[in-house]
Amino acid sequence: MGANFPVLPDTGCRNTVFNSVPQSGAEYVGRMSELGLRAFRVDLLRETPAQVGPLLDRYARITAGRDGGREAWRQLRALNQLGVTRGTLQRI
Repeated sequence: MGANFPVLPDTGCRNTVFNSVPQSGAEYVGRMSELGLRAFRVDLLRETPAQVGPLLDRYARITAGRDGGREAWRQLRALNQLGVTRGTLQRI
């Protein structure tokens, strides 16, 4: 398929395979907050220092309920999916 899936180790010596395109669960943050979730994680792989601040500010506004997540993931041009993907095993 010609896609690169970065494999990066973490501080616990575990390897994580990341998707070839950015993913965002921003659209789901409001509902997850309603269900009681209060902590969210943002993994950054290839962002420049100039991109990190605005990106984290955007997610801070979303988690605070000041912005909606739907428009954020569109602007981020990210895959709107949570969790594990089916990858090349997905039926067409």
